[in-house]
Amino acid sequence: MNAGAPAAALRRTGWERVDRYLTRDRLVVYPAVVVVLFLVVWFISLPLRFPLPDFLSRWTAGRLVLDGRAAELYDPAVQSAVQLDLGATALSWFVSPPYVAALLVAFGGMPYAVAAVVWTLATLVLLWVTVRSLVALHPAFAALDGWRGLLLAGSCQAVLELVGAGQDSALVLAALVVGARLLADGRDPWAGLVLSVALVKPQLAWLVPVVLLARGAWTALGGFVAGALALLTVSLVVLGPQSWARWVETLGSPLYRTEVVGGQTEKNATLQGLVEHLVPGSGWPATALWLMGFAVLAVVAVRHRDRLAGMTLPVLLVTAVPLTTVLMTPHAMVYDLVVVLPAVVWLLAERPSPRLRGLAAVGYLLLFLSPLIQLVVLAVPSLAVLSAPWVVVVLVLLWRELGSPAVPLVLSGRTEGEQRVG
Repeated sequence: MNAGAPAAALRRTGWERVDRYLTRDRLVVYPAVVVVLFLVVWFISLPLRFPLPDFLSRWTAGRLVLDGRAAELYDPAVQSAVQLDLGATALSWFVSPPYVAALLVAFGGMPYAVAAVVWTLATLVLLWVTVRSLVALHPAFAALDGWRGLLLAGSCQAVLELVGAGQDSALVLAALVVGARLLADGRDPWAGLVLSVALVKPQLAWLVPVVLLARGAWTALGGFVAGALALLTVSLVVLGPQSWARWVETLGSPLYRTEVVGGQTEKNATLQGLVEHLVPGSGWPATALWLMGFAVLAVVAVRHRDRLAGMTLPVLLVTAVPLTTVLMTPHAMVYDLVVVLPAVVWLLAERPSPRLRGLAAVGYLLLFLSPLIQLVVLAVPSLAVLSAPWVVVVLVLLWRELGSPAVPLVLSGRTEGEQRVG
């Protein structure tokens, strides 16, 4: 008798037990409760914090450029002074590349309250465009064509934080998905150009040109390079070449290492974030470069394997690429995990099993509980290990599943229709 058989059976039984709680009706109740709780906490906390705190840094950057103060763009003291005039009590530090600041000038010209509303509406529009593009891209995303699927995806902590904090990760997700859709339609130059928009967060887009190169998508790669050069040109014209030197200097500054790299490891949902949280001061630049190099090799190695798994290049760009990037990049916060949602949806449709549904549920729960866990750790610092970004372990297991062959639609006595949400 195989000694591993009882252990495997026990694991299967465990995942099947979890799966019993993931029924069609319960997958409406759970996210509805999460959304209601989020809205209640969000409204109660409004008097205690500045609205859309992450958007505040974007507005500040646009304001400084508009006022002709580009030379002071990355000075935290200058940014803090601008934000204090609005009533903010904590610095929201703008550290994005110079071309992002140039693109934010329009928002800096609006009163903050107006700009915040416009930003939020634009974010919601981008998310809607992303959903419609995904549904048109591949049948695996059909779950997002119904209100149940939208409710479940929209209740994910990554989406709630994205909208509630005023982050710009929705633009990265939209660029990847719309670019992939254009690629599927044979409009390669436009696809590459749209994909380059994801460079608003280069740490989430650096793998895209590598994949285009590995798959020989030369026209799309040309469009991507053209878009990148356009962004560079805009930054040089509006901010000057010195802005790039200041940006690089900022990323290497002790304050950045302390506040951004070391000070937010519990929210950094990458392998580097997990390592840095468990082993503080482990030498993040060298580790990050090693992980990024490994990712490049992994993409090249999977060039043929992804075809065996039935992945076309457009599907690869919205599933394996963002999931690999998030794991291997130095910096990807909880709200950045919106870019991996298409990979989760695709896996649940194409590789359905109690184990995968259970993994997705565990990741969902870990993200939902993360703010509460952080509050507990603030009260009891000795429990700091609990606040590590353990969702990374779930992402690694999901990443591994992306390369596995398709399996039959099974399980727990459900029909195919009952296994899918929507």
